[in-house]
Parts: sequence; structure tokens; C-alpha cells
Amino acid sequence: MPYVHYLNCRNPKCMKPILLPHPKHPDTQPNQAEYPTVDWKKFFLCLECKQVNEYSDKNVLMEMRDMPHPLERDEYLCWSIRYNCDEENCGTRIETFAVADDSVAAETMLDIFLCQPLSVLRLCPRGHWARMPQHPKDFDVIPCVFPC
Repeated sequence: MPYVHYLNCRNPKCMKPILLPHPKHPDTQPNQAEYPTVDWKKFFLCLECKQVNEYSDKNVLMEMRDMPHPLERDEYLCWSIRYNCDEENCGTRIETFAVADDSVAAETMLDIFLCQPLSVLRLCPRGHWARMPQHPKDFDVIPCVFPC
């Protein structure tokens, strides 16, 4: 039976599931239950409420399904939305992930991401609190392999 992994949105007004694609590493089986790894932490964008929250391996839920999920049929993409830390001379990439069906364009994904207030701070991997850029050209939005 296939496993489906998901997060519940952390916005108390939403709580919708954020479905997670299976890892696409050559040495990983698609139905593998041991995923993600311990100490895994990532920011995810909920497409329902348009809020970003940080999730850890403890937030990942799993259930078994009788039928394959659309994520298993490669009908969805994992997106990486990136920008640079604005702390002086840092430049470290701050990354948020989103999962959407494969008809969603990069520009649409960025528009959804930018529904958040620009004043929202994100913690840079180096420990700085960074603001999001004000110009869409300062973001990279690319399809990516799911971050295990």
C-alpha cells in the first residue's frame, strides 16, 4: 500500500493538509515510510491560506492509501522560492517550499507567496532575521526535488 505524507497547515484558521511529494532520490523507494530525516526543518507555503510556516520532521504525518495519490503520478511539482538574506554581507539563500499541481506557473507561485506581508521576517540559516525583498525580480522560483 502506498504511503502519503503531508503537513497540516499551522494557521489555526486553515489547518488544510499540505501534501508532500515522494522523495525522488535513486536510492529511495517511493513508498518508504522513514521520511523525512530527523532534524528536518523547512518553510512551506500553504496554497489555501497563503501563509508560510516552518515545519519539522515532527509535523510530517503519514497515512496509507489503497489508491495511488496524484503526487505519485508526477502531476505535482515541488517549488523552491528563494531570496537572499538582507543582513549586511550575508547573502545566504532563504528558501520556502510549495507543492502545486504541474499546471501552476512560477509567476503564479511567486504571486501566491507575495500575498504575505513584506514585513514578515524569516530566520536565515546563519541565524539572521531577514526581510523579504520588495521586488519580484529578487526572487528565484524554480521546480525542485523534494527536500528530504
